[in-house]
Order: sequence, then C-alpha cells, then structure tokens
Amino acid sequence: CSKDCQPVVARALVTGVSPAMAIMRVKSRDIGPHYYETLFLRSSINPEQWSDESVRHGEEVTLLAKMAAADDSTGGQTEFVLVRAASGAQGWVKAEFLEPTTAALVVKCRDIAPRFDEAIFLRAQLNPDLWSQATVRDGEVVTAVTVARSPGLEGQLEDFVFIVTADGTEGWVKRKFLQPAVGKE
Repeated sequence: CSKDCQPVVARALVTGVSPAMAIMRVKSRDIGPHYYETLFLRSSINPEQWSDESVRHGEEVTLLAKMAAADDSTGGQTEFVLVRAASGAQGWVKAEFLEPTTAALVVKCRDIAPRFDEAIFLRAQLNPDLWSQATVRDGEVVTAVTVARSPGLEGQLEDFVFIVTADGTEGWVKRKFLQPAVGKE
C-alpha cells in the first residue's frame, strides 16, 4: 500500500472501528446508466486496470482497505475501497457502489432443519473439523465482522460470517443461522 492507503484489518474492526464498516453491500443499480446487476472489480484504483472478477448487486463483501485518489474530472478526490467477496474475489471499487449492512444480527438456529437446536457451536477457523467450545444461543444478538465462503460439513461451499458476541466471544457461524436484528440494536 502507498502512504495514502489505510488498511483495515478484521481484528482491528472488532476493537477500534465500527463493525458496521466491516461488511458492506454492493449497490450497483441506480448509480449510473451503465451499472446494472454486475460490477467488475479493479485490480488497482487505476481506471484502466479492470480484473475479470466481479460482484453482484446486493452481494455482501468484506472491506479490506480504503484509498482516496485525485479525480481529474472534478478536481476533487474519489474514494476507492478494496473488497473481498465471499467467493474470494478481491478488487477495488468506488465507495459510491457500497453501502453499510446491518452489523447487528440475531442468531436463529431453533427453526433451522435438520436439528432445530437451541444453541450452535462456533467454528474456531473456516475448517469443518476445527470447532470451538463456544456457542451462541437462539435469539442472541451478535455483531458481524466479515464474510467468507468455505466448505460445510458435507464439502459443499457455504457462506459463513465471523461474529463477536456481547461478551467478546468470537467465531465463525453459517450465514443461514443469522438474521438482521431489526429493532434490537
């Protein structure tokens, strides 16, 4: 990174930066006449350096870094954000194409088949064999920090969210067990 680049590390987000900034949602519709369902990522903030990677409107991405660059057309600054999609795709987008997601989520495991449990174990890492002794209970409000895609128990790719509980417990949980905590913040 250059001196103007301000990296944001997921761990730092837990303690120093608002967790709402860790996970962003792509908003490519209604921004301009040429942006629809898919937004291509840039390999750098240079307008000519596009990558083959893309993200879709409404997709959640993890914020990795921010950088402001001179905008010759306006004489001002344009803010760029380095993001990583759950698929692993990584690249730069203009900040105007992102919006914060709800960082507060509520655990919903009692109604999820096949087990209908009152609590679920957290993963210590994104590895189906590395479980933590920590659990989260149905109805518990947690903070989302980052998203990723990893093999589930049966080897199929699933979306996971790294969460932090009110008491500081951390771990990975399948996205299907989380819902926005509307009205609970």
